[in-house]
Amino acid sequence: MSENQLFTLKLLGLSAEEKQRFDAILSLAEMGLKQSWQIIEQDNANFFILSYRLKNKLANKIPIERCIFYTSQTIEDSVNILPVDSHNTPRLRALIELFNQLAKQPSPLPTETTTPQPPTTNQAIADKCFNPQQGLLSYLLKTTKEIQRFSLHNQENLYVHLENKYYYSASPLDKLTAYFNSPTEMQCKILSENQFTAETHSLSAQPLNNLIYYTTLNIAQGLPPKQYTANMIVRLKRWPNLKLSDCQEFIRIATFMQSNSTNLATVAEKTATPLSFVYNFYNACQLIGFIEYNQEEETVFKETNSETKSLLSQISQRLNELSNEK
Repeated sequence: MSENQLFTLKLLGLSAEEKQRFDAILSLAEMGLKQSWQIIEQDNANFFILSYRLKNKLANKIPIERCIFYTSQTIEDSVNILPVDSHNTPRLRALIELFNQLAKQPSPLPTETTTPQPPTTNQAIADKCFNPQQGLLSYLLKTTKEIQRFSLHNQENLYVHLENKYYYSASPLDKLTAYFNSPTEMQCKILSENQFTAETHSLSAQPLNNLIYYTTLNIAQGLPPKQYTANMIVRLKRWPNLKLSDCQEFIRIATFMQSNSTNLATVAEKTATPLSFVYNFYNACQLIGFIEYNQEEETVFKETNSETKSLLSQISQRLNELSNEK
């Protein structure tokens, strides 16, 4: 197995908001990148991201092979070119292709390798935990104010308005799963308010929390939470939207976690649910702020009698019917 290398980038001449957008696109690109890339502030970065307009001004200050020039115009040049839109936001597929190409070439500076030493116990544990900073989910958790349109071939567009905390699409969530792992062919474009209004006037606004929750359920893979310890006492503050497709199976967990403050292993035991299943539910609810943490365990769980089981079954059936009503 080849060593995973870390390449570093320094952004030059970008505003704070443009840097946030670049970081968001870099997070989206992680699934398609062959090596690791990280933005730093130090001058010893492997590569520098700067406008093509500055090429001649900085010719004697930064080696040309360490420069990645961004531009919204079509440029015929032998230097490293990164296409961007009118907001200086990199085009996802172009970034992935360029960075993977650069990673194959001899590095202009020594790169760090992530495999020369065995991982520490803490690092090994972290590597086996769910990391929300990946793909589309990492973008949804950003605090930028932009409006983004995501596009995939043979898929309805997905519009995300981070400031208003809504998403828009002609497809229900269960038909948008192709976006969740941020495939390399996914296209991203920042829209103005006028463009956004024109393209979404016939679409209904949907809570961004639903998209974050559902995306997490689909990518968490039953992994334990990154910053959760076995003795951590948690409680569900409120139910997530269990009318969403395939979410009715979480009713029993939601009912128990809202009535009890305990650890996740106990939740799994008392609800007769696989722990990996509980992890998925916890991860999704934690990211939308529906989890609270307590100092002491408070368990009022009683064995579910036949009447309660029947009620939960009816609730589940009704939620399933609602999720299918369009």
